[in-house]
Amino acid sequence: MVNKGSLEGLVKILEILFKVGFMLYAILSYNSLTYGTVIISLVMWPVVVVGLFLLAYRIVYFKQYITTPLIITLMAFFISFILSTVINYQFELKQNIINGLFLAFYFFLLYANDRSVETKKVLKEFQIVSVVFLLYMFISVAISLTFMVTGYGNVRKLADGYEVVSGFVWGRLYGVFLDPNCGAVMACVSIYLTLFFMSKVVRKSVKALGAINILLMLSFIAFSDSRTGRLCLGITSGIYLYCFFIKRKKDGIGKWGYFRIILISVAAVAVMTSVPKGIAISYNTVQGHLTTEHGDLDKIERAYDLEQDPSNRRFDIWKSGIEIFNQNKFWGTSYNGIRPYARENMPQTYIVNNSQTDFKNLHNEFLNVLVSQGIIGGILLVILVIKCCSIVFLKLFKVKTLDFPVTCVILISLLCIGIESMLVAAGMFYYNVPSTNLFWMYLGYLIYFLQKEDCKKYDNVNNERRHWS
Repeated sequence: MVNKGSLEGLVKILEILFKVGFMLYAILSYNSLTYGTVIISLVMWPVVVVGLFLLAYRIVYFKQYITTPLIITLMAFFISFILSTVINYQFELKQNIINGLFLAFYFFLLYANDRSVETKKVLKEFQIVSVVFLLYMFISVAISLTFMVTGYGNVRKLADGYEVVSGFVWGRLYGVFLDPNCGAVMACVSIYLTLFFMSKVVRKSVKALGAINILLMLSFIAFSDSRTGRLCLGITSGIYLYCFFIKRKKDGIGKWGYFRIILISVAAVAVMTSVPKGIAISYNTVQGHLTTEHGDLDKIERAYDLEQDPSNRRFDIWKSGIEIFNQNKFWGTSYNGIRPYARENMPQTYIVNNSQTDFKNLHNEFLNVLVSQGIIGGILLVILVIKCCSIVFLKLFKVKTLDFPVTCVILISLLCIGIESMLVAAGMFYYNVPSTNLFWMYLGYLIYFLQKEDCKKYDNVNNERRHWS
């Protein structure tokens, strides 16, 4: 018989391996150089096997995880997804099962944490995952910028009609990312992770490397011409400064103090939102004078006119989603059933009747949930958001000993990205990209630290100055 203590030790090791492996799977799946290659399967299957083992372990020892805040609401949301899938089994059942498995991984493995585990171990896990992500982004953005300088751009059409874009195409830098908007959001995450680690090191060489990484990320956000990335960068900057000044003020701030903090935060939003655009404009100004051995460099300029439709088709897509919801108010169509349902029952609705392509999702996560899981899924999402916000805002500024960088800067950055994803793209439920993995992991870490009773011990551990080689 296996000793429970030995089993727990094995599980903790497997959990770290799973989180890193699952993120690597998402990374490779969303990389234009590895998309559709055998390497994805070589990573995926071991990750799935380990994930299923860990799910089984957590079911057996559910008492260690059932007290995690929000977990009951997440379980209800998961059940709603399953019921919607079963009711709409005729629509993309296989893909819905895969999405259901990923949801289970997000909710019950990435988010849920055992509160009996030492805070120091959770903090170490956070650092390992973050460093892996930072290394990937540094390499990927460096390659992407090299593509741009060398004039490389390629559009590879697969048998199912899906286009895999890489390099500099259509006036935007895709680089190695399948979607420049998602790549820009990941670059924004990388910036704030870099700031966190720079605040924890003393070696000037490491700080210099961090500064270089931030410049690379800003360049990608600028050259990808991603409005989502710019907005995310700006909003997160404002949140960062607001939380920073509030946490620094140990005594009363006063009305004028709050006013100054809000004014500085709003100014930061405006400035940081404009920085990538300024880089792109500056580049375009001198672009005609930049020539390499491969010829003149292309301008940063979208190949389609956004002035005629500033939403970039999103208003029409959202209207189409509401039309579909009106016919499936209770259980929805299932997520992967949105498009086939529209094709079969509403062939005139915009997502399957437009001049570009058939849209798989509605470019708004709340609408994705509402249409795919009906009013029940929508209500559960609202409850989840309200509960999450209440935990964060009620505890974040009241816990005096809780260290600021982990709980506020990094985690709020990820929450900001989740909000952005919900508003203008597929977000944190049905989209398997690295930022989705990080969202659920970091949300889990944030709730864990906020709920941890021994906050002072955590603060002492996390405030140690670390010497990185």
